[in-house]
Amino acid sequence: MNFSSPPESDDILAYRRRITGKTWILAGLTGAGFALFGLWNWTLGIFFGLCVGMINFFLLARQTARLAARAASAEKSKGVMVTGHWMRYLLIGTVTFLVYKKSTISFPAFLVGMMLVYLAIFVDAFQLRFKSGPAQES
Repeated sequence: MNFSSPPESDDILAYRRRITGKTWILAGLTGAGFALFGLWNWTLGIFFGLCVGMINFFLLARQTARLAARAASAEKSKGVMVTGHWMRYLLIGTVTFLVYKKSTISFPAFLVGMMLVYLAIFVDAFQLRFKSGPAQES
């Protein structure tokens, strides 16, 4: 069994770089805003949530690349894919539960940090939509 990631195309790598860059910019602005007002538990919550969100994003991207490679080669190894899928959810769920129950950082800020990745994806899609011009109706 090969557990390494398949080689990614330049388009996928460029997309991951764009999303990563936008996410760190959004996190820096958000965290700096809370730090400016001395809300350090919120700043730490955003940073920690961002780290968990980025790990989730990279694991999901790697899993998607593996799924595409397996679909292209018609390999039928579903057990490893399903196990990886559930392990990712278990990891994210466990960390979220521990932050909620045991941590001194702000739980809402942790959730905001996790969602910054999705906000960056939305911003990227919005920019690409208007960069290519308005949609042509047929």
